[in-house]
Amino acid sequence: MDTKNKAILGIIIIIAIAIPAILIPIIFPAILYPNLYILLNMVGVDVLKNLIETLIFGSSLGTILALISIGYSLVYGVGKIINLSHGMFYFLTGYLIFSFSVYGPVPYVYAIILSLVIITVIGASTYRFLIKPFHGNEIMVMIITFSLGFLIQQIILLVELLIPGYTFLSLDQFIGGSIDIFGAQFSFYRIFIMITSISIIALLLIFIKKTRYGKAIRAVSQDRDAAKLMGINYDGVLLFTVTLSAFLAGFAAFLYVPEEPLSMGTGWNFLLLSMSVVILGGMGSIPGTLIGAFILSYSKYLCQYFISESLAGVFHFFIIIVMLVIRPYGILGKKEKI
Repeated sequence: MDTKNKAILGIIIIIAIAIPAILIPIIFPAILYPNLYILLNMVGVDVLKNLIETLIFGSSLGTILALISIGYSLVYGVGKIINLSHGMFYFLTGYLIFSFSVYGPVPYVYAIILSLVIITVIGASTYRFLIKPFHGNEIMVMIITFSLGFLIQQIILLVELLIPGYTFLSLDQFIGGSIDIFGAQFSFYRIFIMITSISIIALLLIFIKKTRYGKAIRAVSQDRDAAKLMGINYDGVLLFTVTLSAFLAGFAAFLYVPEEPLSMGTGWNFLLLSMSVVILGGMGSIPGTLIGAFILSYSKYLCQYFISESLAGVFHFFIIIVMLVIRPYGILGKKEKI
């Protein structure tokens, strides 16, 4: 194992150990010395409850951010493409599932499958007809993909205006019930989100690491010209990567929208979050993206519970600013040669 892989493994192990290491000293005193926590509750500081909710809610959001941001990071790493319609793939998938299952005669499971197929096709078409003709002109690609995202949002808004009674409510959860731990309540569905997201991410990492096509993706991301000389179909790899990123965003919507319903700003919000994750972790670095996703998700809920709820939605911008000052290329990013 080389030095870089050892460093990445070490960071992941530290994060895995740090979370229980923080919680255990808090949970055990709560059992052994309940009077301390009664005193804290009397002054309005429900420490244990807030920390447990931060752990659970932050972990579920972190896995979703990782799922969305890995696709965004792959597209940038392979093609140096900044896709500003990426968040709208998440947004559109949620609306498609809702429309097919509630306003159409399509069973919920089939609505999910159909919506994922449609968003995957849209992802492929976005590259083939919008990105590929202008690839190499980064500003034009950003303008076109932003326009696509804006168009998707306006079409959905128009549908809501034209169809009487069409209002997005929510999606069904596959698993019902909830659990209460020291006053912190959360649904079993959040556990389902974490397990499913981690499984998909693990399968994706195995695919990139072990399969022939995954190795082609890594080769192109490391040196495009050398990959072409080796006979790798660069255009095909980039098409596959953009398509995969759309599918991952859509799959994240299928998982998370039942827990956090959509609004008109959801797509842009997840675009900003995924960009923040990739900047924090390092552009094109998948391990960095995973680390960045959990840092931002935990920091959001820590800010919400212990600093200010009104600042929770923008706290990640402060983290990004600090990172850009200290290490502009991200946690595991590389300095790009000029």
